[in-house]
Amino acid sequence: MPVRPILLVLILFTALLSGCVGNDPKRVHVRRTPERIARDNASPKSYGVLREELKAQDMANELTGDLKRSEAALKVSRYKINQITAVRGDPWDNYENERRSTLYRHFSDRFAPPPVVAGEPLPGETPPASEDDEGDEGGGDDEAPAADDADDYGY
Repeated sequence: MPVRPILLVLILFTALLSGCVGNDPKRVHVRRTPERIARDNASPKSYGVLREELKAQDMANELTGDLKRSEAALKVSRYKINQITAVRGDPWDNYENERRSTLYRHFSDRFAPPPVVAGEPLPGETPPASEDDEGDEGGGDDEAPAADDADDYGY
């Protein structure tokens, strides 16, 4: 069976890509660059030296007398403005607490009847006649109290 030329080219190409043919025998040496060597030599050797260098930089960058006083005055004025404009409490806090207490019910008692308040009729019962209603029969022009929009459970 003759070897096809395309198969021969494919084997040669694969050998070249895999590195079997034409390897460079020289080793690759990784060396530090002169910039890296200079940077490593310039870095402090201990924490104490680094701390002293940072302290010296802070002293060099420190503000002079007039600038320091004007910055302090600016900080004081901003503090006073923040105190004046601060809200003493969340104005919606009471509203939110009331809303949550109204909406919240324990999951286990969701089918239980609502709590009975002393002196109030249960849902569906007629309220007892009060003493004020007995004396006023007939021609009063008092309007009837507004109907409560609550459901059967009083919520």
